[in-house]
Amino acid sequence: MAYFGLDGTAKGLRTEIYAGITTFLTMSYILLVNPMILSQAGMDSQGVLTATILVSAIASILMGLLANLPFALAPGMGLNAFFTYSLVLGYGVSWQTALGATFVSGVIFLVLTILNVRQTFATAIPLNLRIAIGCGIGLFIALIGLKEAGVVISNSQTLLGFAGINTTVMVFWAGFFVTVWLTMYGNSASLILGILFTTGLGWYMGLNVLPQAVISMPNFDTVFLRLDVVTACKLGMVGPIFTMVMTDMLDSIASFLGMSQNARLIDEDGQPLRIQPALFVDAIATCLSGLFGTSAATVYIESSSGVRAGGKTGLTAIVCGLCFLPFLFFAPLAQAIPRFATAPALLLIGLWMIKDIRDVDFEDFEEAIPAYLAILIIPMTYSITHGIVIGFISHTALKILAGKIGDIHPMMFVMSLLSCFVLLS
Repeated sequence: MAYFGLDGTAKGLRTEIYAGITTFLTMSYILLVNPMILSQAGMDSQGVLTATILVSAIASILMGLLANLPFALAPGMGLNAFFTYSLVLGYGVSWQTALGATFVSGVIFLVLTILNVRQTFATAIPLNLRIAIGCGIGLFIALIGLKEAGVVISNSQTLLGFAGINTTVMVFWAGFFVTVWLTMYGNSASLILGILFTTGLGWYMGLNVLPQAVISMPNFDTVFLRLDVVTACKLGMVGPIFTMVMTDMLDSIASFLGMSQNARLIDEDGQPLRIQPALFVDAIATCLSGLFGTSAATVYIESSSGVRAGGKTGLTAIVCGLCFLPFLFFAPLAQAIPRFATAPALLLIGLWMIKDIRDVDFEDFEEAIPAYLAILIIPMTYSITHGIVIGFISHTALKILAGKIGDIHPMMFVMSLLSCFVLLS
């Protein structure tokens, strides 16, 4: 216990264990949501579940051991949406190539972390754009949730239309408001309980069927080590990999900064403690994601629930990681969850991701326009890539037009040029 800085008392150990379990309950919805999203890319949901569990467990345990921080990792919301809807369904690449791109982005992270430039790269992006990208992805995820629930449908005249009221939609809304109610009363497992409630109500209404089995062996046959790195390294994949790197980098840096501040795990200059080993683990997790067969893993902001429960050390992350492992043997239960049952969680996650929009200065057009374009384009085009690159280009262009070239970070010039290449490729 000395390594973790605990005082050796049973109370300190109990607090860390309780905090780890709390973090797991808060983020466990990913076990149901991630296979649902990636299955739409043509991947086997049972294989994705196995990969999700292993990556989450290994990465969280490594975070505890190597960085001694109470932050858990799992395949990221937003990154899984990018994997399925932008890479596979948008760009038309195979899911094997998308896994290869995930692995390559992880290697890039690893190099940037070892060279100690990853944090510089991310912090070069203006705050308004960092916030806007998260908000745009939040709206994208909310739109996916509404689509999965059948609330909105394609419309040739208006692009999207209201589907009307049917049994599935009513079950979705019931599940959504139960999830909101649980969240309002501080239930740390509100998302997973909301998914289970919606599933149960769907069974009662005859919308889905009970699983034929409860226990099964982990699936290593369908997605494990099926990545296609060769195709992922071709010139046409520069844009998608650039977007994946930017999205994951922004997500991880923002999460580390926010949660370190919240947990008071900062030095006298306000910088996060042990951020280099933490970023190293984050890069390893992304590499493992591509190898095991899932979208990129990243640190989860839900780890803040464990911090609020008293978690201060890596033991919290280790306990959370261990909590994932028993679910390797319950794939039939996860596969019995219908897609509409995960929609309430997606809609609520979208809300949490857009709440920081209040920090964008919409009175300053130089700040507001790039943020506005990024927020608008991501959900409207079903493309996180185009939202990010147009945000970068418009930021640089407006600063130049305003005669404020000196205000542009040199790294933003590089990223804007790369963004132009992505748009033209």
